[in-house]
Amino acid sequence: MNFTDFKKSIQTPAHQIVFVGLGNEARGDDAAGLFFLNELENCAEFNDSAFIEARANPENHLQRILEHEPELVVFIDAAYIGATPGDMGWIDRDRLDTARISTHAFNITMVEQYLKSNQEMEVRYFGIQPETTTMGQPVSGAIMDNLKLFFR
Repeated sequence: MNFTDFKKSIQTPAHQIVFVGLGNEARGDDAAGLFFLNELENCAEFNDSAFIEARANPENHLQRILEHEPELVVFIDAAYIGATPGDMGWIDRDRLDTARISTHAFNITMVEQYLKSNQEMEVRYFGIQPETTTMGQPVSGAIMDNLKLFFR
């Protein structure tokens, strides 16, 4: 997937989207969602979107997400999607458990259920295949190289 495909796959107007970056910078490629969010925030196509760096605790940002009254919330995180490290793409909701999208305190589907119980919205998941999520490791070259390719 590349940025053009990513844009085409989102039909929601930019001002009705909240992108939520997940990850832990101390765990190597687990920070991939945060790096992706940072790059995405610099894209003119999504200037009117909201960006939330939730890190390892999306549950701490629920009210902030809801305040934007989004039509679409996109969670971005490192996920085991059975691909080459650095590959990225949409994750079907029914594959969230096997993708292990979240190394965080709350199961991400609980976060989704809470959001949807307060407001009607679509929730989608975008995953980036990690190489390593070992504590103390930097983000791998595979992640950084693929992010550069994705956004050019």
